[in-house]
Amino acid sequence: MQTELHSFEDIHRDHLTGAANQLAFFEWLFSLQQQTPSPHFSLAVVDLINFKRLNDRHGHLAGDAALCIVAGILQQGAADSVYRVGGDEFTLVFSEMSPEQVRAFVESISDNLDAAAGDMQLHAPVARFSILHYFKGEEITSGGVFAEMDLALGRHRQGAARILEFETGDLGPSRNFIHALANQLEQLARQLEESQRLAHSDPLTGLSNSRAAMEFMEMEISRSERTGEPFALLLIDGDDLRRYNDISYAAGDEMICKLGALQKKHLRGGDFIARWRMGDEFLVVMPETSLEHALRVGERIREAVEEGSRNWPLPVTISGGLAIFPRHGKTVGELVYQAELAKNRAKSSGKNHILAVHTDPRADRQD
Repeated sequence: MQTELHSFEDIHRDHLTGAANQLAFFEWLFSLQQQTPSPHFSLAVVDLINFKRLNDRHGHLAGDAALCIVAGILQQGAADSVYRVGGDEFTLVFSEMSPEQVRAFVESISDNLDAAAGDMQLHAPVARFSILHYFKGEEITSGGVFAEMDLALGRHRQGAARILEFETGDLGPSRNFIHALANQLEQLARQLEESQRLAHSDPLTGLSNSRAAMEFMEMEISRSERTGEPFALLLIDGDDLRRYNDISYAAGDEMICKLGALQKKHLRGGDFIARWRMGDEFLVVMPETSLEHALRVGERIREAVEEGSRNWPLPVTISGGLAIFPRHGKTVGELVYQAELAKNRAKSSGKNHILAVHTDPRADRQD
């Protein structure tokens, strides 16, 4: 899972299915508005049938499992992108394909979903597909497209057809009003997104902040409980970095920014990093990572900081503590507490160490 998304790195990803989420879809549509003329593309809105009944009868775990299967099948199709845009709704994007090609691909995907109906405890047909065709040069507003998707779904649900196709002219004279309203909604949405970004961003380093880190860890706990995969928490603290503040606070701030950037550069694609609380503390979350792999990543970061800072005015090192969910704690508070203890042991054992909970310093060090 590789994402590079604002300061809160997974903000565009649906954490249940792995598909891109509604925000990512909105931003993709907004990017189309900037193109002149607008390109040709088609959307296939996937609406699961009787999904609420599945949740009511078998519980939300069964519903979550079904959504994951659906997402997997959709992502194996020929669509350019797959977005989860609602509770049981997905949208497929097909670029520069003829309506006939899109229809053929959608029919194939629908057949694959129906073939897996038993695994999802659903009955065929599993989903309705509402296909909307947008032609080159057509007026595009992201909010307007969302509204048109809703109109198409509403009409589709009135009948029994598995697949229906629409051109935007089919949606009636209300389309002009929809796009005028959509322009206003987009302005509000962009303001809300900027507020979200600022609320989750550390103003000094541009990394995620403690609030974003807490939310990300809560999501990782939920995902880990669902999948059975562990995740690692690494709490990092600079060693004797107050020396930079003795030069000036500006020098201290510059060092913290450089230290954060250096650590981020040596993380894996799906790892998350935040500036933690204040000063020179950082927190790294490594999804689906065992203790052994987390130690290797932590040691790589430690070595990168030691080597990368050799030419700084004052070379620096870091110490860190590792905790693994659920082995070392089952809540965010427990994990952070255990990682803090391990970090303190790393400090007291001579600094420039990455230690895990209750392990010997010599055993933690990776050769």
